[in-house]
Amino acid sequence: MGKFIGSGTMAQVNFNQTILPTKAYIFADNLKEDIKSEIFKSFDEILFRHEGGYFERYIVRRGDTEYILVFQIVGAPMIIDILHILKDGGVETVVFIGAALGLNATLEVGDCVIPTETQALEGVLQFLENTSYSHPDNNLSTDIMAILDKKELAFTKVKVVSVISSFAQTDWTCFDNDVDVLEMETSCLFHYAQKLEMKSVAVLIISDTKDHKIYFSQEERYKKMITVFRNLIEE
Repeated sequence: MGKFIGSGTMAQVNFNQTILPTKAYIFADNLKEDIKSEIFKSFDEILFRHEGGYFERYIVRRGDTEYILVFQIVGAPMIIDILHILKDGGVETVVFIGAALGLNATLEVGDCVIPTETQALEGVLQFLENTSYSHPDNNLSTDIMAILDKKELAFTKVKVVSVISSFAQTDWTCFDNDVDVLEMETSCLFHYAQKLEMKSVAVLIISDTKDHKIYFSQEERYKKMITVFRNLIEE
């Protein structure tokens, strides 16, 4: 698992403590301050913050429970770094909240999708691990979908393709015929979480479609992301 994983060294450097809360929420992209402010409204207190730099991270409290929040994550390499840091501090569960391009014509901007399988076409698994597919934790996925069902929030189970983040590869000829959405992180999220004996799941919001129905505006995605997150954290 690595010489330093579990020692608390990386957790101390990044969060100023060796033992971290057991659950983390990771948010893709560099969210605007007003969007992050809406996310923080679900918590009673911010116990630790590190803003700017490679990635933003927080320890927050809601009632008697503490959580990790991580922002500014883009691409497979960053996901791997973050997972190792979180594992070092004892984090057990990771919920990734990101965006995806809808390839399936039935998907619209703002739709919520839950990956059940990811085809790995990003640089790490494709070239270094020789791994073609990865999967979320089945029990955690079931729990997340049960919450969304209970809250009457519509979602679609999808097959994902993860591509290289440096230039957002869109070579459609490499994709499986049955992929529904494209993004850049979930293949490594699922694969390395499993290797590190962590549970992981992803909740993605469709930010655009192949015909670019809303190319310059992300308002619908942000609205749905905040709604979904609040319902998950308040359950």
